Amino acid sequence: MGYDVNNIRKRAVIDMSAEEFRSVGHTLIDNLADFLADLPGKKITKGLMPSEVRNIIDAALSLPETGSDSTQLLKKAVTVMTEYSLFNGHPKFFGYITSSPAPIGALGDLIASITNPNCGAFILSPVATEIEL
Repeated sequence: MGYDVNNIRKRAVIDMSAEEFRSVGHTLIDNLADFLADLPGKKITKGLMPSEVRNIIDAALSLPETGSDSTQLLKKAVTVMTEYSLFNGHPKFFGYITSSPAPIGALGDLIASITNPNCGAFILSPVATEIEL
């Protein structure tokens, strides 16, 4: 008598309940949508030196022994990325060939990140493998 692998739920320290994922995710999407809406009014870059960026992200600190609250972690990540990056999606940016971000592409990446397909072989992820082809 075997067991049904579909009824086994792997638990990990980084697991997040559906409710927390939904709440944090909605906040994140709202913050990123605000960033996209505000982007034309921002500077393309703040022109910071590497040492300034290291200070902003607390690079001198070692990795924490325990995790952080997901809401606070994502809030900090959004803040540093949307305040201190070079914004190639800015309407006045003509410096590189790199294209502007595509919001639909970001949402597609979210789907790929959640399903985490492995395109190494058809059996590992039939749909993603066929899309890859």
